[in-house]
Amino acid sequence: MIKTLAVVAVIFAGAAQALAQEGRDGLTVPEAFQTLYLMLIYVADDAPAMSEEARGEAMLGHIYYQRRLQRDGVGLGAGGLVGAGDPALRGMTLLVAKSRNEAEAIAAADPMVKAGQFRVQIVDWIIPADTSIKGTPYAPEG
Repeated sequence: MIKTLAVVAVIFAGAAQALAQEGRDGLTVPEAFQTLYLMLIYVADDAPAMSEEARGEAMLGHIYYQRRLQRDGVGLGAGGLVGAGDPALRGMTLLVAKSRNEAEAIAAADPMVKAGQFRVQIVDWIIPADTSIKGTPYAPEG
């Protein structure tokens, strides 16, 4: 396995060097990368029983928490997922964090996670450093 990875790394490095010099359609192979974090949100398998009112309050807290993350530039986008293949997978947030530990702490602070209703999985997303994530910026109604 290590030999295979080493061969792939050598091939990629050679291709990157060649493309960086030549380019295709004015593009080059990236030399630097950044890591963003996908916060995958699942319904907890062992969610504790809660009154409808308490669950509603926790869900409202979750929505406001996600909106604050977006407003503050920590969450680049958040929302529900449909047709993901896993009925427990309900949503996703794209996080900007200094480390996986920080991303995990951000996820753990979500009110629905704290209430035990959601569980999260953090996935590293490694993209070129010069990638610009564009979309609809946070704009409060009013």
